[in-house]
Amino acid sequence: MPLDIADRMLQQSGLIKMFVIIAVASLMIFIILPALLRRSLTQPLKQLLEAVKMVNQGNLQVQVPELYRDEIGSLTRHFNKMTHTLNQTNSRLVEYSQTLTELYANQQTIQEQTLNHVSQEIHDNVGQLLSLVKLQLNLAAEKEGDESLLLADARENIGRAMMDLRDMAKGMSSDRIRLLGLYASVDQEAQRIRRTGVCAVSVTCEGKAQNMDQQKETILFRVIQECLQNIIKHAQATQVDIAFVYAVSEVNIEVRDNGKGFLISRGNSLSGLGMMNMHHRIELMGGKVTLESEPGFGTKIMIELPLT
Repeated sequence: MPLDIADRMLQQSGLIKMFVIIAVASLMIFIILPALLRRSLTQPLKQLLEAVKMVNQGNLQVQVPELYRDEIGSLTRHFNKMTHTLNQTNSRLVEYSQTLTELYANQQTIQEQTLNHVSQEIHDNVGQLLSLVKLQLNLAAEKEGDESLLLADARENIGRAMMDLRDMAKGMSSDRIRLLGLYASVDQEAQRIRRTGVCAVSVTCEGKAQNMDQQKETILFRVIQECLQNIIKHAQATQVDIAFVYAVSEVNIEVRDNGKGFLISRGNSLSGLGMMNMHHRIELMGGKVTLESEPGFGTKIMIELPLT
């Protein structure tokens, strides 16, 4: 019996040790192992996921700490390199955009100075020369007594040329655009085209006209001028409607004609240098240009531009 009891106690002692080992192993499996997994796998992946969300929101400076030198650590390292490269590329793009904007502003300034100079030359020299010729024709008519039909036609043609030149000079002068404002300048341009008899042009305004940066007004006026010149040259239109719609924070401008229209495709919607220049000008000011056209149904150009 004692021997049997000793064997049983020895067996129970072994069972107790095995139970303790199983309990410790279970504790590691159910408590310690998940904690280790959370620390070495779940948390780094969660940090990477949060960093990806921040990158999607535009934060390219985010960096994730590299805690381990395993697959997760390698993924973290490559993610940090990617965000660093993206941040550098974005910085270069911002610098390039600023340089491009400054170059365009300088180009716009030079263009306006040139137009102002030409406008002044027309007013001071060509206009004065035509006035002198008209005066000479008047004197010739007085000497001849009865004015001949030839002299009358010459006087009338010179009068029309003087009026057209004055209108052209007004349209070229950015000082006049600043003085009158965008809407009044466009309306004056429409009156000039109507006087030529090429086509009818109407200008309407919805909402209260808002104050705008002078450079924006000048660029918008030049864009609308370009639209009108394209219509006169290519559209064969008899009616053009220009509509201004002012909202609190933006202005929408629509230029519609009843001309021959054309089929819009990737190849020809921006093929003209004038159209490309128009899109480029508006986009640099933070706006958008939309073109709609169909053969036989005219063309519509819509400009959306923030006021600030």
